[in-house]
Amino acid sequence: MTFQAVINNVIEDIALLQRYIELKSEVGFNDMQRLIEVLAVSVFRYAYGYNLVNLNQIRMNFPAIDLADENKKVSVQVTTNASAQKINKTIKTYEAHDLRKDYDKLFIFGFCNAKKPKSLPSYCNIVDMSDIINNTTNNCSNEELQNLCDAIRRHQDYRRLHPWDDKNCLEILLNNIDRNAIKHRMSCEGNIDDMLKGLKEISELIGKGTIDGKVKSKCLDDFHDEDMIRFMRSIKDMIAEISAIVNRGRMSGSVFSCIELPGMMEIDQIKENIAKLTNEIAKMKDISINIKLRK
Repeated sequence: MTFQAVINNVIEDIALLQRYIELKSEVGFNDMQRLIEVLAVSVFRYAYGYNLVNLNQIRMNFPAIDLADENKKVSVQVTTNASAQKINKTIKTYEAHDLRKDYDKLFIFGFCNAKKPKSLPSYCNIVDMSDIINNTTNNCSNEELQNLCDAIRRHQDYRRLHPWDDKNCLEILLNNIDRNAIKHRMSCEGNIDDMLKGLKEISELIGKGTIDGKVKSKCLDDFHDEDMIRFMRSIKDMIAEISAIVNRGRMSGSVFSCIELPGMMEIDQIKENIAKLTNEIAKMKDISINIKLRK
């Protein structure tokens, strides 16, 4: 799909979601805040490179702001309509709680609409989805833009923002990692394609919450626990490394792969790292799993 085609899809998906939220608000349903907060984590990651944490998961009704990237000292207030009244109230509360000592920048994000005043404190930025789209198209690759499109589409159906617990969903993932595709060293690995299929299923479960298109858990973007999020991103990256090593060994014009000893040793080391990270997160979150590679 061309870059322009992906942009068009993003714009159409946003317009549909915005209208849905506006209609819900017009008839008196004000239950969309969580949806927008979850979606904002994704859109700010792709548009600005921030790794935001939902502060309301740490402390209910956190003052003035909803999300923050502690490393980059960025904070975000998320709202359906960033009106002048909302903006002024947020800035006053932000300053009253002396949040400037913790964060260098404040974004007030109006998902459906943002009224941008002529004057603002130097630390404050008012953004809406048009700003997000412009920043994403200027700074992102086609793949990253497609990821943004996927994130928006996942949230078009509010029912998909289910209350599934992070720990339960992590346990589902860990049980899928505890399999031969990870536990078998290359010296006793059977069919390489079977190994790749198993690794692909783990990656799909992380990225989409599905295996072979069937919902098993929630996807990475719907988790709130930062330890779990970092773990899943690392596992996904390591699986991609294994796939790359196997693909380098593919014989030209053939489905067969010839992996030399250094490549096999590299894959074994990656599997060891996956097992190590899995055991660490399992212990941290009190999940009874301990993976050991078979010799």
